[in-house]
Amino acid sequence: MDERNPKIIEVSRGESTSTYILQNGAKLGEVFDFLPAGIVNKTETGIGATTLELNSERNSIIVEPIRVTASRKAKKTPGSLYVGSPTPEFNQKVTNDKIKAYIDSPGGKHKKLIVVADSLPRVIEAIGENVYRDYFLMIDEIDAFQNDAAFRGSMEKSLDYYKKFPQTNRALVTATPLGFSDPELEHEHQTIIQYETPVGRDIALIYTDNVSGSAFDHIKEQLQTNPGQKIAIAFNSVTGCRGLAQKLEKDRVVSPAEIKILCSTSSEERVGKYFAELTNEQLPGQVTFFTSAYFNGFDLDERYHLVSISDPTSPITALSDHKLKQIAGRSRPGLLSETVIYGTSKELPEEITAVDEKSLISAAVDEIKAIECFEMNFRNNPVLKNSIKKIRELVVERTRHLKYSLVRLDADGKPQISYFNVDACLETIRVNKEVYQDAVSLKDLLGKNNNIIGFHVSHSKTAIKHDLKKDGEIRKRNAEEAINLLRTTNSSAQLSLLLTDPTLPEQQKKIIREYEALYQFIDGEQLLESLKNHYNPGDARAWNTFKSAAIFAAYDESHPFKQRMNRHFKVGDRYTPEQILKRLNAVFEEAHLGTKLDSPVIAVRMFKLFYATVVKRKSGKRAQEVISDNPRKVTVTMTIKDLTTFDPARFLG
Repeated sequence: MDERNPKIIEVSRGESTSTYILQNGAKLGEVFDFLPAGIVNKTETGIGATTLELNSERNSIIVEPIRVTASRKAKKTPGSLYVGSPTPEFNQKVTNDKIKAYIDSPGGKHKKLIVVADSLPRVIEAIGENVYRDYFLMIDEIDAFQNDAAFRGSMEKSLDYYKKFPQTNRALVTATPLGFSDPELEHEHQTIIQYETPVGRDIALIYTDNVSGSAFDHIKEQLQTNPGQKIAIAFNSVTGCRGLAQKLEKDRVVSPAEIKILCSTSSEERVGKYFAELTNEQLPGQVTFFTSAYFNGFDLDERYHLVSISDPTSPITALSDHKLKQIAGRSRPGLLSETVIYGTSKELPEEITAVDEKSLISAAVDEIKAIECFEMNFRNNPVLKNSIKKIRELVVERTRHLKYSLVRLDADGKPQISYFNVDACLETIRVNKEVYQDAVSLKDLLGKNNNIIGFHVSHSKTAIKHDLKKDGEIRKRNAEEAINLLRTTNSSAQLSLLLTDPTLPEQQKKIIREYEALYQFIDGEQLLESLKNHYNPGDARAWNTFKSAAIFAAYDESHPFKQRMNRHFKVGDRYTPEQILKRLNAVFEEAHLGTKLDSPVIAVRMFKLFYATVVKRKSGKRAQEVISDNPRKVTVTMTIKDLTTFDPARFLG
């Protein structure tokens, strides 16, 4: 880098931070020969950080948060290799042999691998240990990795690999930093890149008590006022996008052929005919909706009207000020207009108001200690030692704050603090506390660096109906397809392959996980029929009751929980509802389940999960006589001897 470059206004360097002030409009490739190592806060979208690394004279691995971004950048970079699931640009899967062939290919060009997080381990393994010496690792849009780690474990595992690279051979890049709770990143050098005059946006705000209705009214008005011009709508709700699209079609506001929804392929069936993927740098329809899969990273080479919809009644559909900036940055020539339509969040619960970084880290540490305590006590017990892996997974899966698991299992299956989830949880708390608690907080926040050109309060009467029947049909079809897949599966390895298939909808993967938990113990055909008859992702009660009954039936007679139950309840004996309540609570207390029932009616319902009964009289009162311990007539193929236990909280929920 030549600091005499006229595009560099000012440079200041400290021990841990370097700051560069550039001329407005300057690209990083015009200033740097190589992307700086460490945390790169580029402050502006579209400044060319990825382009700089792709053009640099060194071998690079660039990790993108989504496959659309990765494949588009690979397509624009001759000589690079895209590694991820198929896309319109790359419709064939990249095998390990193809990765190795690319790495070993002769020629003077440096290797540029552009990958998604799920594929990073394959790339590292294909290159071998020399990767840490011979390649520079760039993780792009690191804030997207932090936000999405709760849904994709591969996001944080990318950071595990990042830490193995020398500090001079790695970079985390973002225009909208969230901050890092991970203490290992405190020692990363930070490079801040700013324009001489920060790039502000002209933003119109609409505050409303009917977010979807006001959004429809505004979109309709924009189409009527600006005929022929395109509109992009950012709304992180597949159902919400579909509802608005159907309303636009029904009211004949725009031709249905001109309505498109950009979302993940797993949601393709839910949006039906509106589904689209980007095949170039143009919006595919006059009206294009897009969900969070398209909030970061990709470029659009056209101007359009942007409508961002933020519904803070759900954390998933609340857009932070950072996300609004990323969304607006997708248009490289600049937007025709930008409107944010939003409401306010509900009264904040204690789990938001009373939590900070210190308390989240402390909770994660205590959770890890609890897992280690289990392991210490189980390790030397021949009956319990095989349960260690399952206990880890159960604790990590079930222990959450808001929607975030504060502990994760690393590549070796060991529990670690999930710093990305801590970061995302803190961001959710910040957004709820600071951005959407009242009508003017967002206005004040965005007004610091942008020009608020209008603030309007809307009380829309427009109702957006959601096609619940279609959702039910899709759920039923997904269940049938998953069960058909499972009929052809006969090993744990094949189940694992299904669970890592990026083309399978998440609902199907949930069914496969339920099957995986029981198939070793329950007759396979009976299990599939039970899934078909009882599994409903919209209402899990029927399946959970069957699952609890099946697990109890499969428990070995030596299982501690079954032994406790059989001490309190005997085949042939009769029990009144009050006696069942008292004895079940005694079992739960002995088993340290942390649940106490207070209703004889619920106690009897739960009791019938464990035992087949007939109604008799006892001392003149209605009573349950125990017939057997297998009320659902489950065909057990192998007994369960480990510590898998009935979870009353699941039944009660």
